Amino acid sequence: MTQALDRWIYAGQARRQPAAIGSVTPSGRQLAARLALPAAELPAGGRILEVGAGTGAVTRMLLRRAPRASVTAVEPNQRFARLLAQRYPQVSVYPAAVQDAALSGGPFPFVVCGIPFANLPTAEVRAVLGCLRRQLADGGTLTWFRYLGAVATDRVLGRRTRERRAANRVLLQNFCREFRTAHRAVVASNLPPAEVFTLRGRGLAGAGRMG
Repeated sequence: MTQALDRWIYAGQARRQPAAIGSVTPSGRQLAARLALPAAELPAGGRILEVGAGTGAVTRMLLRRAPRASVTAVEPNQRFARLLAQRYPQVSVYPAAVQDAALSGGPFPFVVCGIPFANLPTAEVRAVLGCLRRQLADGGTLTWFRYLGAVATDRVLGRRTRERRAANRVLLQNFCREFRTAHRAVVASNLPPAEVFTLRGRGLAGAGRMG
């Protein structure tokens, strides 16, 4: 029932704000599980920041993998943020964009990012990445994802959109190179299929290795 309700709410918000939402359906279970996987490594009381929490598909998995962790969720969509606060009273929910939120509790050893980077203005992508750098603890872990097939989709878009999305990809590639390791995993079962990046050890010796 919860998943069906989430899909209905998500689709409605996606019609109103397609660029900000990024998809017509929440992250599937396999994608959420992959994004939340490092949470199991945290000790009791470990701090997690989820950026772009949506209706809570990943939040639910984070709480399952790390039930004694302290979770902070940032979600600019007001409908989604209210839903998160109602469902997960143990989570600190900030109803704002991460670059505008006055976050407490950071920096965080684990950050999960669900921002639809491909759809955003390049200046906003740069601002979000700056926030992620500040909020991630030294040596911490960050997971984020992108939908597969974006480059092929770009071919049918206008020139300015193609150029913006290409610039965003360069920013993200450079961001990944700041980390000691960047592991990629494909979640083909998601709708649409997605690629998950697990980044570890930002600023440590040997940054830039992709696996």
